[in-house]
Amino acid sequence: MPGVTITIADGTPNVTGDPALLRFGIATLIARCEAAALERSMIPVIGVYAGAEDGHVNVHVWVGEAAAAVGAPVVTEAFNADADAEMSAVYAIMALHSGGLALPESQGAVVHYVLQLTAA
Repeated sequence: MPGVTITIADGTPNVTGDPALLRFGIATLIARCEAAALERSMIPVIGVYAGAEDGHVNVHVWVGEAAAAVGAPVVTEAFNADADAEMSAVYAIMALHSGGLALPESQGAVVHYVLQLTAA
């Protein structure tokens, strides 16, 4: 995907689960980051990082620090990150995989999601 950098740390263990569902969950979060950047009139530069952390495999999806403002007025309409069907699906996917999802703490912060999965 253009504008998306994917990094998998050396030694990251495999996870078990449905690959199609996990791909859908990650793709949904990438799309949410892209939408958040565009709402802030920024060029979306999105990072995805997977690595072992505290006995789990964490997958971070965020709008990168290199996202550049394009000079247009910033849209101030906030969205409720967990109020739609796509995010409900991500929550359900994580529940099916005995995992968790951390959401951004505030709309003013850089958008950053963390999927926490159990190593195989």
